[in-house]
Amino acid sequence: MMNNKERSLGIRSPYANKRVLESLSSAFYYQGAVAELITRWKYRSMIELTNYIAGLITDALIAPPNYDIVTVIPSHWKRRLTRGFDPVWLLANALMKHGFINRPTLILKPRRKLPYQHLKHRHERHIAASHFQVNQQVLAQRVLILDDVVTTGSTLNAAALALKGSGAKSVCGFTIASAERGSIALV
Repeated sequence: MMNNKERSLGIRSPYANKRVLESLSSAFYYQGAVAELITRWKYRSMIELTNYIAGLITDALIAPPNYDIVTVIPSHWKRRLTRGFDPVWLLANALMKHGFINRPTLILKPRRKLPYQHLKHRHERHIAASHFQVNQQVLAQRVLILDDVVTTGSTLNAAALALKGSGAKSVCGFTIASAERGSIALV
């Protein structure tokens, strides 16, 4: 869990220095009970945990970064079909009901199925910006991207590059948890 200083600042990423992501915040560290909770929610299809997780996030953070539009890192349709749901999309809608964010919009579409990143070594986790297709006008918009866990930041980075390439003014990331206590390495 994060202390009060980390709550207000969020877990910072070096992407802010590269000007791809303006900021990257996570509510928790991916360890112990938080890791178990996310695993049950995502991989054991315990979607009833969605509202509980949204409540934990709402209680843990003061406010998300400023944005005009909020979106999610979407599940590929094959993964959504296999799993039966898109966990981050459900979470975004639960966070909206808790008053944490405005209504989410599906702006990004994966061009192909992402491999399970947690099965790869960290140095192999790279996703090109071309992986995501931007389906909506984002010109001069401040975009907030939601995801579940950030490990290396490659997925959020690819999404941010695609959004910036489509004219987004700024892109911030927010995740439930960060796998790293220190800076998230650039890939």
